[in-house]
Amino acid sequence: ARGDLMTPLRQRLPNRREQVTESVAVGNAAYEVSVGFDPESQAPKEVFLAGAKAGTDMAFILADAAVVISIALQHGVPVELFAEAVSRVPDTFEGPATRADSVIGAALDLVVQHEGNDAWTGAESQRHGL
Repeated sequence: ARGDLMTPLRQRLPNRREQVTESVAVGNAAYEVSVGFDPESQAPKEVFLAGAKAGTDMAFILADAAVVISIALQHGVPVELFAEAVSRVPDTFEGPATRADSVIGAALDLVVQHEGNDAWTGAESQRHGL
């Protein structure tokens, strides 16, 4: 039994909601990150990650990571907490480690970048209803 813990309640999303899809490149691989929004607040509340070959360990890792991120967002956990904790690498040899080192980090960076912004922009972005 879960007991009576002080756990935030999950904010359930409606079946139809806005979603944005962006392409991200990490190393030599390309992925797609889709972010679903709360229709009232336009806050990001779910993430989907795609780009790995179906049935591979990487596909399962991406799916599981997206579930964990989505559940955290729906419970009100600030995405910045995740984004600050993931691995980072420098853009230059002696530069600061600011660039995400994985597709999961790149996805978190996209959510942070556009959090609270109902007009995602960028050549690789598409906004559409689900």
